[in-house]
Amino acid sequence: MCILCQYGENYMNDSTTLYCYGCISLTTIPQLDNLVTLHCSGCKSLTTIPQLDKLRDLDCSRWTSLTTIPKLDNLTYLSCYDCTSLTTIPQPNNLIRLDCSSCTSLTSIPQLDNLTRLFCSECTSLSSIPSLDNLTFLNCSGCTSLTSVPSLDNLTELICSGCRSLTSIPQLDNLTELYCSDCTSLITISRLDNLIQLYCFGCTFLRYIPEQIESNSISGCKCLEKSIDYDSSVLSKIISIQLWWKKVFLWKKINNLVYLEEFLEIYYKPGNKGEWVSRKQLKYILD
Repeated sequence: MCILCQYGENYMNDSTTLYCYGCISLTTIPQLDNLVTLHCSGCKSLTTIPQLDKLRDLDCSRWTSLTTIPKLDNLTYLSCYDCTSLTTIPQPNNLIRLDCSSCTSLTSIPQLDNLTRLFCSECTSLSSIPSLDNLTFLNCSGCTSLTSVPSLDNLTELICSGCRSLTSIPQLDNLTELYCSDCTSLITISRLDNLIQLYCFGCTFLRYIPEQIESNSISGCKCLEKSIDYDSSVLSKIISIQLWWKKVFLWKKINNLVYLEEFLEIYYKPGNKGEWVSRKQLKYILD
């Protein structure tokens, strides 16, 4: 039993915080005009949020019947993940952090000019993300309807793994980390001058990667491995790479990897079985 179920109408009207996690008996939230923080995740019998003008921090995640959230002008933090019936997100001017992951009915994100962190993974109906100038972190993994990522000048980390309709990564000048594994329609990644880490497992149509990456992990990118003539400037700092094509083609590429580790996992024929092979041993395998 949460505090509202326990005290009902006697709950203090001047309260600034309310926590009632997982209370399935709670059906309404009273009009508490001084409320600043409201955390009521998993209260599945709640369907509406009252107009609470002073509210700054709202967690209404896992309300499966919630369809709308009122515009709360002072809101800075909003967590509404797994609200599967939610179709729109309000547009509070001061919102800094938004987590709307697994909101499967959500089709768009509003223009939130002060937003710095956006979590919208597994929003399978989401088809676009607006240009959010102050955004530094974006997790849109598993957004299978998303076809593009906007140019976000301040973005430093992008997680878009499993975005299977995404075809390209745009120019993102401040990006340092990119996770785009299993983006099976991805063809190109633009030059990203500050990129340090790239993870792109299973990008089966990827043909081009930036040349200046310090560390990355590439596996199962069949078009990339088949169409690019690798040289040391592109892949000299790669930790591991799984290769799936002909032996003679492998030997040519491996000779060009000047900073290759002593042992490299080589997949020299199609299938799931690989062998650990030293560079010295490889000559005899390829002969």
